[in-house]
Amino acid sequence: MKTTENFQPIGSARKAARKPSSLNGHSLPLCETGKLRYRSREQATDALRRAKWSAQRAASFGGESRRREVRAYFCEGGCRGWHLTSLPSWIPAGAR
Repeated sequence: MKTTENFQPIGSARKAARKPSSLNGHSLPLCETGKLRYRSREQATDALRRAKWSAQRAASFGGESRRREVRAYFCEGGCRGWHLTSLPSWIPAGAR
């Protein structure tokens, strides 16, 4: 009889961490960096629009929003998805 006490799932068998989202009614996976991973540029752009709308709505009611995202970028690291950032532009590491 085989024992499974040292069993480790491989690659695709692992479940990615997920965070609930109102973007499309489904939860979104998290990148290994902890950021939300958007499947496509269109999905990230839509989330960026919603973030801007949320900030404008809070300001119109005299409040302040914590949403500071200004652009979307492609993650060339582990997840190969799209993320939002509050940095206005990308500066290559060698140009700093």
